Amino acid sequence: MKIENWNGPEPTGEELAAAPIVEAWQIHFGDYGPQIFGWFFGHPFIDDGRYGHSSPVQYIDAVNTPARWAKAESRLYRLGAFYLPAERDIREACHKLQSEPLVFGQPLGGGDDVQEMVKRLEAANVYRPSWLARLYQKYLEEKDLRN
Repeated sequence: MKIENWNGPEPTGEELAAAPIVEAWQIHFGDYGPQIFGWFFGHPFIDDGRYGHSSPVQYIDAVNTPARWAKAESRLYRLGAFYLPAERDIREACHKLQSEPLVFGQPLGGGDDVQEMVKRLEAANVYRPSWLARLYQKYLEEKDLRN
């Protein structure tokens, strides 16, 4: 199953305002179809700032890049911050060092300086230096492609 582009009316501002938001989101294609994974806020069953996933996605915003909303089987979601894969992995690894829920409005990993995050990961001595070096190199490549 693949995500279809939304080809009907976009959600209203009122519908979007009432929808839960997913920060640092990404889409995984698994056994149940495409699902949104990330840190949720305003969801009735997932505590604020906790990592989770949606029901299978039916439609996704085809107008904006990155997408700003998605409709899953169970509800509409607002999509917050989006990071390319290597940056998201760096940010997620930094966030795991804290082992706390994500605070609404705070960027995943605690800041906007990815190089500083890599230094914090190196200092924590939890990850292999070779893995961090490859991940940072991939981040730089993604950043160059984006610019």
